[in-house]
Amino acid sequence: MLEDFIQLCTSRTDLFWFLIVSDLAIAASYFAIPLTMAVVLRKRKDDIPYPWLWLLFVAFIVACGLTHLVHVWSAARGVENLGVQAAVNVLCAIASVGTALAFTYIIPQINELPSPKKQRAELEGW
Repeated sequence: MLEDFIQLCTSRTDLFWFLIVSDLAIAASYFAIPLTMAVVLRKRKDDIPYPWLWLLFVAFIVACGLTHLVHVWSAARGVENLGVQAAVNVLCAIASVGTALAFTYIIPQINELPSPKKQRAELEGW
């Protein structure tokens, strides 16, 4: 079994497919997670503090997924599409930096929010 895994990781053909499948799996996850977040946000918008922060996370995660799709697209075509890769990477960088800055800005306010545990205790009269 170990020999098969070593063969997989050292064969150019097997390694190519290993990378393609893993990039597709990562991209699928990066699209499923924000979809789930968007559904929760839509249904619970009034209960979620800072919904715009959720939207930034959605944009950030989708942009990360796009980078993996560009890798697959480039590998499948057998050429590097530097223009497309650059555009997607810039989009991902903007979403990443924007989300990081927003989080840095909002963390003090988030820390001031009462925890659900504390709210539950207050409601129960503890």
